[in-house]
Amino acid sequence: MSLSNIIEVIGVIIPSVISSFAIWQNYKTIKNANRPYISVYLDYTTLPYKNKYLAIKNFGKTPAKILSLSFETHLDKGNDQFKLGFIIGGTICPG
Repeated sequence: MSLSNIIEVIGVIIPSVISSFAIWQNYKTIKNANRPYISVYLDYTTLPYKNKYLAIKNFGKTPAKILSLSFETHLDKGNDQFKLGFIIGGTICPG
């Protein structure tokens, strides 16, 4: 194998590796940009009655599916038995 053939092979391999890395990096960037970002917080209202709500919001760009839900402390009397199980399997739309 001559020197010119070795240079040609290196000239083909290096751009192929660089373009493969660029494609992989682009895939990761698109995947992270389009994923759901879920936030859970308490929301309060005072008019006409003082109420407290558990708000679950999706700030991402794609829908999120609730696969499971767990709590570290006990819930109130009305929710302690079911532990909000009715929302498991539900979808949270972005927005």
